Amino acid sequence: MSKEYHPDKNKSSKAQENFVRIVEAYNILGKPTSRAQYDQTSDIETSGYTYVYKSRAHYDWRTNTHNSQSNSQSYNSKTNSYYGVKGIKKLSNAAIIMICFGIAIIGVILQVVVIKESYLIHRKRTQEKSIKLAEELEKVRDTARGKTRDMQTQILLDKIVTASNPSVATASLGQTLANEKK
Repeated sequence: MSKEYHPDKNKSSKAQENFVRIVEAYNILGKPTSRAQYDQTSDIETSGYTYVYKSRAHYDWRTNTHNSQSNSQSYNSKTNSYYGVKGIKKLSNAAIIMICFGIAIIGVILQVVVIKESYLIHRKRTQEKSIKLAEELEKVRDTARGKTRDMQTQILLDKIVTASNPSVATASLGQTLANEKK
């Protein structure tokens, strides 16, 4: 039928309209899913010995419009469901975007504050450690002033001996000092 009513072959005024209807019918009835949908929306009328399919609601396949208002009303009346949380008002997309931006800005501000505080705490600890090391260096310089090299070496040896095992420390340091004097 599509060859018979093709506009290039049939010069009739209704050839184009018939050709479009034939192609639409083939597209609907040729696919199992659209065929099942078509079967659900049609009634079989019997008039004598012939059977005629009639659609319940007009569907224009070219513009893809269906009596959507009545269809959506029947859907809402059947389900009576709400996709959100009951009792909370629906928000527009713009409001949701603004909330997301607000949360992102708060997150950035918190990150900046945490990084700044971490830096300040680290800086304070470093300054305290520097002050303690400066005080210890000053004590060492005070003890070293006015003493000769040999006296400073003896003080250092005494500290090492008292801090560790005296017999081992004395033997190893004595050996080191003897090697240095040679």
